[in-house]
Amino acid sequence: MMQEKDFGQSQRQYEQGRIQYRLALELVKNRGFGKVVLDIGAGKGEFADILSERGYKVSCVDGTKELCKELEEKGYETACIDLEEERLPFPDNSFDLVVSLEVIEHLWNTEHYLKELWRVLRPDGYVILTTPNYNFWSFRILSFLGLAERFLTQDYHKKLFTAHSLSKRLGPYFTVEKIAGRGMVPKLGLHYPAPVFRNLLAMHIGVLCKPKK
Repeated sequence: MMQEKDFGQSQRQYEQGRIQYRLALELVKNRGFGKVVLDIGAGKGEFADILSERGYKVSCVDGTKELCKELEEKGYETACIDLEEERLPFPDNSFDLVVSLEVIEHLWNTEHYLKELWRVLRPDGYVILTTPNYNFWSFRILSFLGLAERFLTQDYHKKLFTAHSLSKRLGPYFTVEKIAGRGMVPKLGLHYPAPVFRNLLAMHIGVLCKPKK
């Protein structure tokens, strides 16, 4: 039986303007994808709604029963599973696009998670992942002050990545085709694109990947 994992997402407000959604849309922009999509870690369904409004057929996965119920009530085919231990309840090669936004940093068993993403993705499909960038200047200052652990625990983060370490972790299963970054002004919540000096200025990074054969 699945042990429910709630990362605090059930208590937040519905918000389509979150930084990870803008980052994922930047990676989607001007690219043709098949229409069958899996949103892993769908939360309150904001990005699923954005894609559905654009004509995509979206299925959802989450690990919180309350959120899964909300997604089902919105009409999405939804699976409630533990991403670190359970298989995704979909056949091999099921999806043209798999999106998993701000999920990988919450998991210890990233090996199982990535294997499952690779398994359900079609050979000509794409994966989009986003995660906080540990090299962001504000995080580095926190680390220098000995406050990084507070950041990790308050947001239920288990692992943090940089653009380099995320690409390396994805390497056994995926080829990274594009990396994008977006920053945020601390306390003000203002977003900005980070096309240059991404290693320092991007608070969150996103990658567009193809599966390795």
